[in-house]
Amino acid sequence: MGLTRAPYIMFCDQDDLWLPDKVQRSLSALRGLEAEAADGGRIDAPAGAQSDLKVVDAHLLTIAPSLWQAAKMPPSSSFGGLLFHNTVTDCATTVNRAAVERSLPFPAETIMYDWWIALVAQGLGRVRALPGPGLLYRKHAHNVLGARALDWRLLAADLMGGRAPEFYRLVRRRLLRTQRQASAYLTRYEGVLAPHLAAVAARYANLDRWGFWTRRRYALKDGYFDHWWVTKCMMTLLV
Repeated sequence: MGLTRAPYIMFCDQDDLWLPDKVQRSLSALRGLEAEAADGGRIDAPAGAQSDLKVVDAHLLTIAPSLWQAAKMPPSSSFGGLLFHNTVTDCATTVNRAAVERSLPFPAETIMYDWWIALVAQGLGRVRALPGPGLLYRKHAHNVLGARALDWRLLAADLMGGRAPEFYRLVRRRLLRTQRQASAYLTRYEGVLAPHLAAVAARYANLDRWGFWTRRRYALKDGYFDHWWVTKCMMTLLV
């Protein structure tokens, strides 16, 4: 990212298969976002576009027609939701030059680079989710990272099987990491963020400092858990 001077950047996983209209649709969306920003008097505003993904196996046989549906995780509709959970898949994402320049260098608190870029694009510019898949997302048998379908029955089995304390510790560690990332984000961009977005980031970065009911009020107010209903209920209890 630091080496290229291209006006638009598409991230690529070499084992995936791009669909024929991926490039055209992504560039059209970005140019539309840039035109909207220019009409509002904002030149060189960060912009990002993301499509859905069709999940396939190593032989390109369909596992799930939509990653967003299979993972119960469509793109975040709120800035607060994106602070809590990364709903961006790098290989389905296209960003403009301004998003790259605003994102670099990545701070040490960055959890995933695509997550940080998405926060920059959504907080400082504009983003757009494109309908339909832009690529075939190849899932191998031994993927470390990648598409995972969520099933409330499996989650319940884990919790009822004596793993609740371990699960709680995992959630707490994850929350603290996202809070540190939000704090680094606020430190860098507080002066250019819209005041209401800076306030959302500040509340999230300091979530563990608030009282029990205040944390839940902020979680609901700022839309941290705007995804799957099971996640929303579970996280409202655990936060």
